Amino acid sequence: MNKKLGNPGLMLVDLRPAAYPIAVIASHEIAEQISRASKLFPWSTSKSPTVNAFDRLIGSRSIIGRQGEEWKHLRKRFNPGFAPHHLMTLLPCILDKTRPFLEHLDGYAKTGDEFLLDDLTVNLTFDIISNVVMDVDFDAQHPGTTRQGDRNGLWWLRPRVEWHRHQIDSRLNQTLWDMIRQKYAEQKQQGVSQNLRSVLGLSLQGVDHLSDALIKDTGDQIRSFLFAGDDTTAILLGWIFYELSRTPAALKAVRDELDDIFGRDAVVVREKLVSREGEDAIRRMTFTSAVIKEALCLHPPAGTARRALPGSGFMVRTTQGEGLCLDGLLVVYNCANIIQRDRPAWRPFERGPRNCIGQELANIEARQFEVESELYSTRQITSKSIDGTRMRVQLAPRALVKPL
Repeated sequence: MNKKLGNPGLMLVDLRPAAYPIAVIASHEIAEQISRASKLFPWSTSKSPTVNAFDRLIGSRSIIGRQGEEWKHLRKRFNPGFAPHHLMTLLPCILDKTRPFLEHLDGYAKTGDEFLLDDLTVNLTFDIISNVVMDVDFDAQHPGTTRQGDRNGLWWLRPRVEWHRHQIDSRLNQTLWDMIRQKYAEQKQQGVSQNLRSVLGLSLQGVDHLSDALIKDTGDQIRSFLFAGDDTTAILLGWIFYELSRTPAALKAVRDELDDIFGRDAVVVREKLVSREGEDAIRRMTFTSAVIKEALCLHPPAGTARRALPGSGFMVRTTQGEGLCLDGLLVVYNCANIIQRDRPAWRPFERGPRNCIGQELANIEARQFEVESELYSTRQITSKSIDGTRMRVQLAPRALVKPL
């Protein structure tokens, strides 16, 4: 549509009565006006009410949909858990969780069987994010563990499925609330302890009274981090494997860089990363980082939808100086898929005050196998491959790759 219209920086897609009209932003310059802080919107434009459709998934009190001072308070409360220096202390845990992932790939390489990479990457990133957020090991990569579901469809056509989801929702809430109470009690009893390793522990620091409202509020933030933290990073890993499989020169360059930094001994790799040299080693992974950024550029896992409040008179300007009024539009969508392919702009984690709180964790997670795959994406809240990233893997010909 955008190409047919001559690649405008903004286009209105009117889907009434099926859905809200959508202002699709296809220009980095206009997207900046949407996401940046301003006198009219101190924390950038408000989130679209369409985010409420995901309440069952992320909770009705999620930071993703909160506005104004409420959002500011939550962001400040949880920021320490996603600070780069804190995440580096969790690197040993992240490395430990890669072991079963690589063992699974090793097994498929030996048999030559096709498999769905999405299943492995989702379980891997869920294992990591649950440890980072709650310091809890769900052992999601254990053999026989599956997480299936269809997010598409209308609930009234599948009442049994919706009732099952309602039951899962209730059990999940109760489980999370019990974990929050337990962590709070441990923290009160032990003072500054290992509980502060997790985002949850850091967020409870300084809390004098754990009210029911705070428990429910915290539970929704954990749900948001679990979903946003595992799904999007799992998608990124899948696309990295895919793009490297079709770009042998880039794959070789990644291998050469990692061999130069770490050598080929898996034990030495782990020792270097968890030592004082770890941060310096990660900084030296310049080509690997470029591959991650390019995959995020070509295949951004998610986007952001905002709204222009009625009566606000909110205006944006094109690069030609034309003023466009978005007043009253419920969906203003910064389309990174178009923006990042059309011009040298990079915003997969969005920009401005409401950029992704977990982007540093995603970059750490995403840092020796060959793959064969062909796929295209479909959107199910996040941008996933249509076939679950069906592929085969082969052991690298230069050496047998062993798990860390």
